[in-house]
Parts: sequence; structure tokens; C-alpha cells
Amino acid sequence: MSRKSKVNLAILEDVFKKRAKGYSYKWLIETYQLPIVETTLHRYYERYRLHGLEALQTRKTNQR
Repeated sequence: MSRKSKVNLAILEDVFKKRAKGYSYKWLIETYQLPIVETTLHRYYERYRLHGLEALQTRKTNQR
């Protein structure tokens, strides 16, 4: 089973480039109409910053 991302990775990549330029999480969420909260976007951005876009791709997991 895999967890489906709520946001397209191409959109997230564009959002993260703007975040790196100093745009706020709140502005990005409102402008791109993202269906996530600021804390989630911050967590995604940190994961992206440390490990790249691959870290945000959906992964298959074992369902127990």
C-alpha cells in the first residue's frame, strides 16, 4: 500500500524554489491554493532541502 501525496511534486518544487527566495509558507499556501497547513509544508521543505525531491515521492509500505 502507498500513501498518495496531496500535492503534485512539480508544484512543490516550484513552491520550494520560492521559499528559498524568502516567500512565507502562508503566502505560498494561499497563492498556490495548497491543501496543507504551514507545519506540513515546513516539514516537506526541510525534507526536500536535506534529501532532494526524491524524499517526497510516495513510497510503498507494508500494511500490517
